[in-house]
Amino acid sequence: MTEAATARAEPLEEPAPFDALAADYDATFGLSPSGRLFRFRLAERIEAAMKPGASLLDIGSGTGEDAVWLSAKGFRVTGIDPSPAMAAIASGKAGTARGGPLFEVSGLRDFKPPAAFDAVYSNFGAMNCVEPRELGPALSRLLVPGGRAFLVLMGSRPLPLLFREGLAGWRRRVPSRLPVGRAFVDISYPGPGALSRALGGQFRIERTETLGALVPPATASDWPRRHPILFALIAAVERLISRRRVLASFSDHFLIELSRP
Repeated sequence: MTEAATARAEPLEEPAPFDALAADYDATFGLSPSGRLFRFRLAERIEAAMKPGASLLDIGSGTGEDAVWLSAKGFRVTGIDPSPAMAAIASGKAGTARGGPLFEVSGLRDFKPPAAFDAVYSNFGAMNCVEPRELGPALSRLLVPGGRAFLVLMGSRPLPLLFREGLAGWRRRVPSRLPVGRAFVDISYPGPGALSRALGGQFRIERTETLGALVPPATASDWPRRHPILFALIAAVERLISRRRVLASFSDHFLIELSRP
């Protein structure tokens, strides 16, 4: 599912559901074979586009894996998450090392940084829980002119679902609410075109990349471990087709890169 999310009425503001998932999050999702692959692809793009020393904001930082990795690569990283339990795990990973990432318990709406960031990123669908029309103003507030955003969103009809459940499962109505712990969160699935229309002229789409058009979802941890060679081959084939924007909505997740004029 997602690093952090909440009900549509209060985007990224309700901690309780994700507190319940924090203890098992890495084992069941965040560090599964596909989860690791998706994380590395996001980090690869950030490292390619941004220079070490740049300030980064991790929105919905979860257990801190992305922030710790990018901090070790020389970036100045701040992570925000509305879940105290998630933020506590992330802070434990960061330790007390000088120059390591900083984590704050905060939702997107409430976060008031002392200065704008060079780039923001969000992994595993946290931004699916924000109304697309709210996204442009929120990112503009957080980014310097010319800043970039790297957003990993969930696709609406991932092809691996077709392979796993057949045509009936793939055609099933896309849920607008998902269970998280004992609560439900509202969610939407904008593709690149819908997101571009919602952003208007506030941001420009620079690049899209599929994350799971062929590769099993991050929740499928057992299959890749039982079939590592086949998993690697599927990942290699997907890399060849990953830049085809039409596949974004048919992926488990997709990475969209935006620039602020």
